[in-house]
Amino acid sequence: MATVSAGMVKRRTYVLYLAIVLVVLASTALGLHLRRQALTGPPRDLEQTYYVWQMQWTDSVREAVREAAPGAAQVMVLLGEINSRDDALALTAAQPDWKTLSEARVRVTLVLRANVGLGSHLSGERRAKTADYLAGVLKGAQEKAQAAGVEVAGLQLDYDCPSSKLGDYRGLLDALRERHAATQLSITVLPTWLRRWEFANLVDRLSYYVLQVHSLEPPENVDSPIMLCDTARIPGYLRKAASVGVPFYLALPTYGYRFAFDAEGRFKALSAEGPQPAWAPSFRVKLAMTDPEEIAAVVRSIQEAPPRACLGFAWFRLPVSSDELNWTWPTLQAVSQGRVPETALRAEVRNPSPGLYEVWLANAGETRVWKAVAFDVTWEGHRLVAHDLLGGFEGQPDSGETSLRAVGPAPRGSEPSMVAWLRVEEATVPGNVVRVGPVEVME
Repeated sequence: MATVSAGMVKRRTYVLYLAIVLVVLASTALGLHLRRQALTGPPRDLEQTYYVWQMQWTDSVREAVREAAPGAAQVMVLLGEINSRDDALALTAAQPDWKTLSEARVRVTLVLRANVGLGSHLSGERRAKTADYLAGVLKGAQEKAQAAGVEVAGLQLDYDCPSSKLGDYRGLLDALRERHAATQLSITVLPTWLRRWEFANLVDRLSYYVLQVHSLEPPENVDSPIMLCDTARIPGYLRKAASVGVPFYLALPTYGYRFAFDAEGRFKALSAEGPQPAWAPSFRVKLAMTDPEEIAAVVRSIQEAPPRACLGFAWFRLPVSSDELNWTWPTLQAVSQGRVPETALRAEVRNPSPGLYEVWLANAGETRVWKAVAFDVTWEGHRLVAHDLLGGFEGQPDSGETSLRAVGPAPRGSEPSMVAWLRVEEATVPGNVVRVGPVEVME
């Protein structure tokens, strides 16, 4: 009879244990793969929608709406902000141009923004009064829009409700739905809500919701990191949203902020649109912009395997030519296709009269460059008589008086602008004696 040693038993036990572990791991991996397959699907067309978030409609806002309309499934238009004043609700109204929206032939969702004060008006006897007030504001705007020929697709409430009050928020939405039974109703959603047991119940009777993955935590000091959108978290958010099964749009950012810090590096203020405020001379200013390359990668991954129930993208916000802290329209068009927008900065020398040379700079690409740029100007073999730099550019000729390196802001638009001129001794040979090197983006 063959004998089996203790060592052989241990080895066989170990091999059996290892085999069981491998089977379990393989089964788990297969289960995760099948589960993820169930939450996504094959490539399909995803809608492109845009938030129009300006309180006042200027000519540049109107032009932006007209440009976006042909490819937009809808635009989401701000009606104003609901505030709580002296324990009562009040509206700070925006002024949408209904005529422009009608002529653009674009579907419109009317959006009310509510600040944190709404939280004290969600429960008890106040809920019905709050619903009446909000319904009245929405109805009035809906009637104005429809009278102007606007196709109103639905109504939306943009409220960052505290997670602890989601149950009360559901009650308010039910009351609103009763008052607008024939109209689509939607809300914006914070990613933190996805982890709450109340979430599925909150959204299950909505037409859809907008999952807002961009946010801002003000930095403590000048060295603190600033993140407008943590794209690494988006896949997890999408899996959770897909598992709920209610239709949704993914809201992605296009904007940036200027942050002001005092002489000690402490955060003091920020600005989001328009020219930079007149902050104290001692303040240091940092610019943080949403990265088109990062967002394009998010779009590509979603286009390749769209999450179940995902309707498309809601871009915040629609590019407007007068909005300095936002992407340009060509940038958004590229990113919405999952493509990194092209950067193409070009400098050229013009010679309008003998001995006079101008340097012109243009952005021929699809994206605005927010960092400083630099280029070299040379005139070797000819004496420099005079020169000047324009448009925020700075630089001095080198010690040999044969070249200078100019550093300044990248051009904003595609139209060339003159950034330098030089006068040199009149050339005795034909052709430009002043030359400009390639434009470099500074790190």
